[in-house]
Amino acid sequence: KDDVDSYRRAVDVVNGDICGDDWPDYLLRNTWQEIAEAGKGISKNPWPGLDEPTYRELLQSHIDNPVASDDSFPASADTACAGQMARIRLCEEFIFVILQLAMKRVTREELAMAR
Repeated sequence: KDDVDSYRRAVDVVNGDICGDDWPDYLLRNTWQEIAEAGKGISKNPWPGLDEPTYRELLQSHIDNPVASDDSFPASADTACAGQMARIRLCEEFIFVILQLAMKRVTREELAMAR
């Protein structure tokens, strides 16, 4: 029983550190800070197939004209976070990029039909 309680307390501490939202300011990063830190000496492109100016333009266009009214990515790109929230945002960003790269461009005919 004592061992179980010890493990339970240890797990609670680890979960609190990983999933908690009480992170010191020096650990908080927004999307652009994460890209800058991850790209040091590795690559100039935040995602394969997208250079940084193109990616910034893509994100800004979605931030300026959101299709969803929630705080998910890309609306959360400028929000500084850490821990579990940062991992969730990275997953949302990955899905966003995959969908953007997988979608075909709208043809002029399709655009005309939509008007």
